[in-house]
Formats: sequence, structure tokens, C-alpha cells
Amino acid sequence: METFQSTFVMIFWTLFGIYFAYKLYRSIRIVSAQDCIVVERLGKYSRTLHAGLHLLWPFLEKDAYYHTLKEQATDVPPQTCITKDNVKVEMDGILYLKVLDPYKASYGINDYQFAASQLAQTTMRAIIGTMDLDVTFETRDAINSKILEVLDLAAESWGIKVNRYEIVNITPPKSILEAMEKKKRRRSQKRRRSLFRKGIGTRESTDLSVLKKKPSTSLKAKNKRESTKPKESLKKWKPLQLQPQKGSNYSLSRSTQKVDRTQLNSESVKNLSKNLRRFPTKNGNRFTSQFDEFPFDLKIGFRKYGSKN
Repeated sequence: METFQSTFVMIFWTLFGIYFAYKLYRSIRIVSAQDCIVVERLGKYSRTLHAGLHLLWPFLEKDAYYHTLKEQATDVPPQTCITKDNVKVEMDGILYLKVLDPYKASYGINDYQFAASQLAQTTMRAIIGTMDLDVTFETRDAINSKILEVLDLAAESWGIKVNRYEIVNITPPKSILEAMEKKKRRRSQKRRRSLFRKGIGTRESTDLSVLKKKPSTSLKAKNKRESTKPKESLKKWKPLQLQPQKGSNYSLSRSTQKVDRTQLNSESVKNLSKNLRRFPTKNGNRFTSQFDEFPFDLKIGFRKYGSKN
């Protein structure tokens, strides 16, 4: 009997030692960086464990809550909002928050992520109800800032900090999307027409300016050609060379005079005609054949001073 009792006691203490060793092992806590553990002793808040190695009292303390001190991104589910002009739009967003006080985050609210998401939805519905549809697309930043202000005030009692809120999508009904697409298409077509008309007007104004300048330019060129034409025709004439006929007693040196409009006057034309009448040669016929190429005023001079007195 004593042997049975001693064996029973030995087994009991052995099991108790194993259980105590297990509980002691379970009391060791290693907390990672940017994490924390809220510890309760006999159902009351005891302390908060941060990064490092910690040991809890077996049978007395327990780790009640785990929190991360990193910034967390929480999705805000899509919801239907009604704008001021009675248009239903579907909107969703994303929320960025961070735990600052683990005690308030543990005992101030049951689930701070869910609470922040619900508050963001209700605030979004209230803000969208005061705006028209066109304004909601243009003032996203203003909507985000207003929602952030409301969330930040409410989250202070929860021990969290809402860093920012972003609207992801604003989805109006299909009929509104089609109407917006048609409006956008009409605007683009109107813009193309206006640009096309401006281009044609610029081209026409350029053409008119060219046409206005063209007559004066052509007139100057025409006057220039007319002023240079006699000189060019006179340059073609060969020097007049007079030789006496056979049997003539006159001796006449070869004439090398060139006809130049700048030297032609009434006196020179008169002398040239008299010399031609006094010394007729075969070359004179060539001179008279070229007479038709002279300008009109020179022809009059030859007929006047070259006739017999």
C-alpha cells in the first residue's frame, strides 16, 4: 500500500513538473520590432510589452491583445452615394492609419479598422450629398481632406492616427457615362472645327498679304526690265564700220564707234546721219537693216537729221 502511494505521489509531481515547465515555456514572449503586446493580470490591464524578450507570470498573466505599430492600409468597401443633383454614384476608397496608443486601441474600441472604415463611408455619403456630379470629379482632393478631418477627430479616442484617405473609384451609372462620352466627343469635334477654321483664316490672310505685295513687286520688276531693255538691244549692235566704195578718191578710217543710249542725243544722231549720207557703203545697208531695232525716239532722230537738206 505504501509502495502504491509513493508511486502515485511520484507520478503526480512528475506531471505537475512537466505542466509547470510547459507553462513556464509558454510565459516567454519575444516581441518583434514595431509590434506590441498588451498584458493582463487576473483580468486587469498590467503592462504593454514592446520589442525584446519578456517573461509572464504563469497562471497569473496572459497576453490579451497584439498590435502592430506600422502603418496599415484598410480598404473601404464600395457604396452607393446620391449627389446633390440626384445622381447615384458608386464610390470606394482606401484608408491609411497607425496605432499610437495600444491601451486605447485595445480598450477604447472593439475593432478600430472596421470602425474607421464605417466612419469613412458615412462621412463620404454626407459630403457627396452636398455636391453635384461634375464637382465630385473635380474636387477629389477636397473630399479626401474633409473625410480625413472627421476621421482624425474620431480616431483620437481610439488611440490611432489616420494619416490619409484616398478615393479610388467614382463610378456613375452607364447612362451618365454614355452622356458624358457624347459630351466629350462633341467638345472635341467643336475644338477641331475651330482649329480648322483658324487655320484656314490664317492661310487666307497670308495669301491676301502676298497678293497685296505682289503687284508692287511685279511693277518694279517690269519697270526694271523696261529700263534695261534698250541697253540690252544696243549691246547686240555691232560697231559701225564704214569703208569707201571702189573707185572712190576718199580715204576714211575705220569707224569703231559703238552706239550707247547714254551717249545718244540729237547732236550725235545728226552727225552719224550726215556721215552715213556722205560715205555710202555696203555696210550702210546692214546698218539700215538694223534700223528697225532702234527705239522709236532714235528712229525719229535719224529721219529728221538724216534727210537731205
